[in-house]
Amino acid sequence: MVAGPTECSLAKFKLNPEMPYDMITSMAVGTLLRILQLDVLQELNHDWLPNVSKYIGKEFLEFEYDPGAKYSVFSDYGIDSYWYNTEHVDDPRIPSWAVLFEPDEKYKGKITLVDDMFKCLAGALAYLGYPVDSDDEGELMEVRDVMMNLKPYIMAFDSWPKRLALEGESWICQGTYGDGFIMDQESGGVITAGCPLEGSRLGTGIISIPIGAPHPAAAHLWLNYIYRPQISALLCGTIGYGTPNSAAVDLLPEAMMEWWKRVPEGYVSDCQVITAKALTGKGLELRTQIWEELKG
Repeated sequence: MVAGPTECSLAKFKLNPEMPYDMITSMAVGTLLRILQLDVLQELNHDWLPNVSKYIGKEFLEFEYDPGAKYSVFSDYGIDSYWYNTEHVDDPRIPSWAVLFEPDEKYKGKITLVDDMFKCLAGALAYLGYPVDSDDEGELMEVRDVMMNLKPYIMAFDSWPKRLALEGESWICQGTYGDGFIMDQESGGVITAGCPLEGSRLGTGIISIPIGAPHPAAAHLWLNYIYRPQISALLCGTIGYGTPNSAAVDLLPEAMMEWWKRVPEGYVSDCQVITAKALTGKGLELRTQIWEELKG
């Protein structure tokens, strides 16, 4: 069995650390951190993962939450960004975050924000030059000011505002660079995206194997299988997200390969992830206050 990265799954592991799931898939870093705290993941046997060892990009191995990919492996990744409608948005600041967080007057009521407190505020933190997992009160109060100024421009909070964008109701949509590829293709290039100049949060698709996995060898075999370059390219090519497999990049569909080649060299390595500082204590408390005021 496979568990998705839901609060329901987290609750199950809290009740029974040896839940009989072979894998937990599609995790964000925040979910992985909470799973790691439960001590329910088994250490990966990298001798059983030769494709991972051979092909995974170095930038996906040295995160402080799991150095050396001891308990987790990326299956795909995203870069936080925004999509914009080229028929309505012609701004020399593109692709700066400023287009989204300090918009022109004409974009009032034409902006959607991602309906996720951590992702949404991470963009504003990156725009201001602060860590996306900041728990500094002064920095987060600056974010609060930016978001309150933005509030009159917001049409909706939506995790996937595809219809609003394609029908021309929303002109600027906070989202990911990978989803921007999908929108670019479906709109014939009218809706597109870029990599924000100030940097960004790295979105993660992470896979781990729980300690109660009834078929750990098969789980490793599957994980090694999806790291075959052709399979990794097929999986990521279907969803539009980036592949962490260094040999799969040139096997992606041509249009998607060209899309991801637009990402500046070294950009992914410089992206940040949301850590426990944002998910607990003061970081969580301040974010919650800002979010409630923004959506109130």
